[in-house]
Amino acid sequence: MPLWLTEEDHRQIAKLYAEAKRLTETTETIYNVDHEVPLQGKSVSGLHVPENLRVITHFENASKHNKFDEEVISQKYFDWLKSRGL
Repeated sequence: MPLWLTEEDHRQIAKLYAEAKRLTETTETIYNVDHEVPLQGKSVSGLHVPENLRVITHFENASKHNKFDEEVISQKYFDWLKSRGL
């Protein structure tokens, strides 16, 4: 997790983990917090930041195998990186 994350960033991350836990407890499906751009991808590595996280089922997450579709990836994440000068 980058040291420069704000308190609001930390709150947003905590909310995502809480939502994954809530969904897992209230459904018959396990949910995970996924990094849209993997932390250790082959061509690019993402960050543990709110804009790179989403709640998806464990099955969907395990099916990704540290891959992502560059054409489908959220523009929001790349815009966020740019806004931070990264």
